[in-house]
Amino acid sequence: MNISGINSAFNRVNQTYPNQGGAQTGNRIPSFQHSFQGTFTLVKGGLCSRGLSDGGCTTVYKAEGYSADNPIMRVVTRSAEWQEYEQLIDPRKVNPASASRTEIDALTAYLVEEKKMDSASAMRVGAGAGMGKDTFASAATAKWNYDSLAREMMQMQYSCHNYEGYVSYQKIVSAFSAFINKG
Repeated sequence: MNISGINSAFNRVNQTYPNQGGAQTGNRIPSFQHSFQGTFTLVKGGLCSRGLSDGGCTTVYKAEGYSADNPIMRVVTRSAEWQEYEQLIDPRKVNPASASRTEIDALTAYLVEEKKMDSASAMRVGAGAGMGKDTFASAATAKWNYDSLAREMMQMQYSCHNYEGYVSYQKIVSAFSAFINKG
């Protein structure tokens, strides 16, 4: 199963969606922004496609010659004007404690392909990173500590009594820990 394998927003790809805003609740967290603001174009055919705040997107594909011994991912970052930047990433060399948006997307797609993370949890990876500031120019260069971010988000979900969210982030933390400590 790939990242878009269950009925998620990623199944409605290759379409443009305006941001409708998040759910409004009484438990708002000050200074917290979600990373899905603006209008995005997502691309069909990849393992996953994520919108960037400037209207671009990153899409992860298996590279030519992909195998268990050579799990290279091809990550294509597209601007809103469809200018493209392509990277080949070995997800086994990605450090979740210091990774770019494109690197963490490649790692997440790999973990889902290897059945070490479920696709629903994979969609949450990176929530809060850059507070909606991932752009075409920064997707391959700006580094974030996605491991720490997942732990913070897990704790926030617990504090808000959102146990479903807590469990989902706990799965991300466990997958990252197992990946980091694989020896």
